[in-house]
Amino acid sequence: MQNRAGGNAEADAPAVISLIGAGTPEQITEVRGLFEEYQKSLSFELDFQCFGSELDQLPGKYAPPEGALLLALVDGRAAGCVGLRKIDSEICEMKRLFVRPEFQRLGLGKALVVAIIRAARERGYKRMRLDSVASMASAIALYRKVGFVEIERYCENPLADAIFMELNLGAAEI
Repeated sequence: MQNRAGGNAEADAPAVISLIGAGTPEQITEVRGLFEEYQKSLSFELDFQCFGSELDQLPGKYAPPEGALLLALVDGRAAGCVGLRKIDSEICEMKRLFVRPEFQRLGLGKALVVAIIRAARERGYKRMRLDSVASMASAIALYRKVGFVEIERYCENPLADAIFMELNLGAAEI
């Protein structure tokens, strides 16, 4: 199909973006692939977080009802993901926020963060934590924008530039 400018109208059409809970075997496979891409995008290994076992056991600690895995789709293609897992009855942790480079700048990161915050509230959590590294400046800026604040170390992370953050789910305006 051609548009008036002579370009491809399908290519010029806005992308169809959807966020879904990853529950089917096919969706879990998509999340596993995104997690693997996430690991490869880092300048360090995630062995200290037992990443290999996490991949093998998906959904594992992210399984409902206490956890969640969200998958972002753009025109039906897996574009990003985020996970939620329980720390204790009041505190959960956001993990593995990742958007494939070709889908960045579409607002998927923020959409995934907002959706996982809502999922945490629906599960009755009071606070959400995360750990990151200083080199992930755009992610940290997003976390701050939605209300996360830096806290003391709450989990094992041997990286020198590790940053630990928390969001009060009752006070956040999302």
